[in-house]
Amino acid sequence: MNTKEFDQLLERVNQSRKTALKDNTFIEQAELHAKELARIESMDMRPVKKRAQKKKASVPKRFSNVYEGFAESRDDVFHY
Repeated sequence: MNTKEFDQLLERVNQSRKTALKDNTFIEQAELHAKELARIESMDMRPVKKRAQKKKASVPKRFSNVYEGFAESRDDVFHY
């Protein structure tokens, strides 16, 4: 595209912009479109990762249950 073609294209674009700015419906549509875009951007469109639920620690009911096997194996070793 040479300079002359570019100038003609730029003139047509500027002319259509001037015409559009004089037209109130165009301005209203542009404002509505801008509001809609702002509303969509304010909503987070990305899927939100949910936090993993904390698992409750499986604590044994009685302390002796944990060391039951350990204590039994140690009885043979220690003799007082």
